[in-house]
Amino acid sequence: ASSANAIKLHGIVVADFKHFALRLVTDNNDVNWVKVIGGWAFNNDGYAGYTGSVIKNSFIWANDDNIKLYRDNLVVENMVCWQLDNGAIFQMGWGSLSARNIRVKNVDVIRAEWTGDRKNNGVISAVMDPGKPVGTQTDWIIENVKVETPVTHIFRISPRSAHNINNMTFRNWDVKMNFELLKKNYINGYSSTYKISNLQIENLKINSTCITNGNAVSFAKFDMTNVENINFTCDAQTSTPEISSKNNDLAVSPNPFSNELSIVTNAQRFMLYDATGKAIHLAHDKTENGFKVSTSGLLNGLYFLKAGASVQKIIKK
Repeated sequence: ASSANAIKLHGIVVADFKHFALRLVTDNNDVNWVKVIGGWAFNNDGYAGYTGSVIKNSFIWANDDNIKLYRDNLVVENMVCWQLDNGAIFQMGWGSLSARNIRVKNVDVIRAEWTGDRKNNGVISAVMDPGKPVGTQTDWIIENVKVETPVTHIFRISPRSAHNINNMTFRNWDVKMNFELLKKNYINGYSSTYKISNLQIENLKINSTCITNGNAVSFAKFDMTNVENINFTCDAQTSTPEISSKNNDLAVSPNPFSNELSIVTNAQRFMLYDATGKAIHLAHDKTENGFKVSTSGLLNGLYFLKAGASVQKIIKK
């Protein structure tokens, strides 16, 4: 009933559901220690809480959107998520809505299975289908998010109708991204009138590289249009430099390479990472100016080489 506010839902298991697993359409609900499993159908959504609701210490396995953040004053904490192909971990909305004062923290995505970059895929997505009235989403903090399997993209905030998105912080995200699939991260306002503004993206690590204003486009493949004051920052202890093909203290040749790589650097060591962020250890010889590395055992594809304070993108063909 619409008057049944402040529902407590503790310690249950929801299995093999047809559409929504948890959709509490009244206010100030309390969901704790709940497990959602068996979301096999294409439109199996996980959780939608209405104004003032809290969900904590729960597991959600969904095919469609995992957690819908559609109302004011929502709290989401200490979650484990398994996402199949159809939806996003955090869905900001499909239609007209307003949601203010959203607080999300400590979310571990143990598996994410989407392979495309559809409008509703991503760690966070905003769809807002055309023809909807104007809504506003503001004052959000989503922090301490870990994604344990490589994804095609992380951000798909691309409303397709006039919508206000502003004053949000995304902090301490550690995500793996498969760059070999040639997808992007998207932050696209609807128009120059309805821009996405004032987003602080702090300590976003993609494949162990912290994203800054300098490498957000070149490394993290951010596609940003109709935006204002989008700021990527890293704490000193997690910051990594912008990727550049012209580093004064690092030279790699040839690039592209095949069976051997020459590294000229003053650094005492180097690290090689594949496109998913996995560290690769290779046999090498120290030279007068750096290292000579045998790469015959590597698969063709994209890699990142780090030596000292410099990082370069290299390709094996």
